[in-house]
Amino acid sequence: MNDKIVAAIGNFDGVHIGHDKIIKKCIHLGNKKNIPKHIITFDYSDSFFKNIEKRSKKIYGEVGKTKMLNYYNIDGIIKVKLTKEISNMEPEEFVKSFLVDTYNIDHIVAGYNFHFGYKARGDIDLLKELGKKYNFGVEIIDEVLYRNKDVSSSSIRKLIEQGKIKKANKLLINNYTIFLKEHEVIERSAEEILIKKGDFAYPKEGIYKIQNNNTVNVKNENGEMLFNFNKAFKDNEIIFKN
Repeated sequence: MNDKIVAAIGNFDGVHIGHDKIIKKCIHLGNKKNIPKHIITFDYSDSFFKNIEKRSKKIYGEVGKTKMLNYYNIDGIIKVKLTKEISNMEPEEFVKSFLVDTYNIDHIVAGYNFHFGYKARGDIDLLKELGKKYNFGVEIIDEVLYRNKDVSSSSIRKLIEQGKIKKANKLLINNYTIFLKEHEVIERSAEEILIKKGDFAYPKEGIYKIQNNNTVNVKNENGEMLFNFNKAFKDNEIIFKN
């Protein structure tokens, strides 16, 4: 990548109202500087992460994350696949190798709790220092509160697992959705879908409103998720409304 870019950086799981401020700041800076606007996010699909807790639960996989991020007026999404080698990089090495040498960063936008490098040793203070050293700007977005509580992907996962979809949807930019393409579907008929329970946060058992005035009855059966619909369901996305 030869041209200078401005980029929002983070995991962006779920794409919530906190992420929204980071991405919109990136867009604002890119438009002001008249340079391309990108989102840098991370892919934890490498086998190195199979037994690591951070990968154990997520709201979306790559399909869902990409779709949600593409709602923004950006020039591209840069996905950094975190291999063992990259994960073992010291913070400065990561910044020099990726942000400076590979992506030619002019300005980076991150959240207040952004960490990077080996064992997450790098924090926003170090990022600012490295920005001065390698001549790129750093913009840090403060925490975003909803009813005096910090908005985070982890808190939204808990709401989903508790069946509090309406509350989760208030924090997400778009309604919580199960993208079937990123789940292992075991069986499917017009009224029922059986999914092998993967490393996602799933709603607790209950009946939920979804798109097209349909409802779904979610059941957890021996490590598998069973979705029973009130009427025929043909879509590849289950969009939760409540």
